[in-house]
Amino acid sequence: MKFYPLRDFEDIISPMEDQLMSIIASARQELSELPDQRLRTSRTSKDVPRYYYRAEGDPRWTYISTQDPHTPQKLAQREYWERVLLWAERLLRRLNSAQKAYEAGPLDRLYSDMPHDKRILVQPVLLPDDQFITNWRSQEFTPRPFSESDPNYYSQRGERVRSKSEMILADRLNTLGIPYRYEAPLYLKGYGTIHPDFTILDVVHRQEIYLEHFGLLDDSDYLEKALKKIRTYERNGFMPGDRLLITGETRTQPLDIRLAERMICARLGI
Repeated sequence: MKFYPLRDFEDIISPMEDQLMSIIASARQELSELPDQRLRTSRTSKDVPRYYYRAEGDPRWTYISTQDPHTPQKLAQREYWERVLLWAERLLRRLNSAQKAYEAGPLDRLYSDMPHDKRILVQPVLLPDDQFITNWRSQEFTPRPFSESDPNYYSQRGERVRSKSEMILADRLNTLGIPYRYEAPLYLKGYGTIHPDFTILDVVHRQEIYLEHFGLLDDSDYLEKALKKIRTYERNGFMPGDRLLITGETRTQPLDIRLAERMICARLGI
């Protein structure tokens, strides 16, 4: 089972609270406009429904004539709104309780708050972000080798990349503090081992996502290979916009790093 930190707990709870408050307000308004009576049903020997009503505190049930279809509808609607109101109020109370419980501290703090000599003996359910990132970055891999004809571009971190646009992307990821690997291997069924331009760590969900930059989209052969690669990603469950991010350019339409940054930040929620 995967665990990940709910660092934006308020962002999760607040929309639910707002929706529940809206439902509660609607239910109360509807109930104020409906008759304050109970509805009971039965069926005749011919399996036809019959309806009865009674006021609160009145032990007697009064038959509702078939000539009056509106009263059963209103009373049934009242019962429904009462159920909705009860459900929404109960769920809202539970959300408030959950919020108070979370204020005691997120799950990863239970580990980081332990004394060091005890902490080193523990295998935690959830590592703190900084340690998780450190462990991820320390994993060794063999990148795709360069040839003598490849251009010399280097990122801020000193790693060699294959194009000016990839250098710009790498530097922007580094500036934003987003953990990444350049050209780490990934096996795709039906394609083989590839080296995505960037493997990005989604710290919140503790998963890797991939950023591919396609730099010659106005070249028909290159475009055909790029589409094949994207389709293979999709067949392996890496959907564009989710675990696959795509940037591209042509000779007349260069990389727009601002749009690329917005896409990456939106996906990572930063």
